[in-house]
Amino acid sequence: MTKVVYDMSMSLDGFVTAAGITADEPLGAGGERLHSWAFPGADERSAALVKQGQQSLGAMITGRTTYDASLRWWGPDGPTGANRVPLYVVTHRETPRPADGSVYTFVTDGIDSAVKQAKATAGDKNVAISGVSVGSQLIQAGYVDELVVHVVPLLFGDGVRFYDHVGGDHVDLELIEAIPTPHATHLHYRVVGRRDPTSG
Repeated sequence: MTKVVYDMSMSLDGFVTAAGITADEPLGAGGERLHSWAFPGADERSAALVKQGQQSLGAMITGRTTYDASLRWWGPDGPTGANRVPLYVVTHRETPRPADGSVYTFVTDGIDSAVKQAKATAGDKNVAISGVSVGSQLIQAGYVDELVVHVVPLLFGDGVRFYDHVGGDHVDLELIEAIPTPHATHLHYRVVGRRDPTSG
């Protein structure tokens, strides 16, 4: 069954970027450190998680801000490089014409449509989410089946927080797996459901 998986790297104090975001450093000053666990040679367990994630991935969803900030590095193949996983970009602004043969599809009629299209493309594989804003919207809408958080052992002190805008309801999670490594602690949760905290 196709699952929607929200997979992000986060500093111990809850930031998915450092402060000082610029066009040249979209993750903030030194923010690329968040992804060092996924670089070749980091450690065997992290490498196995990267491989597993790549093999299970059938489509991706991101927001326009992430797309605009990352396109110069992604190029026409998208964030998965040679694997060329289709990427659906949710936007309410005027859409540029994607380069011929690129993996990008712009979705202008909301996240419901983006999820529907991504799941149809993914088949029996998973749909991954990239980007805080669209990820928060998908959590609020109840589309996220699993959360994967790579907690990196550093404190940023400032930046963009992971869970700032997930709505007022509580989101109950069930731990599937926790893998400690020197470069990150990998936490994998199943989303059990949402509940109103005022309902008792």
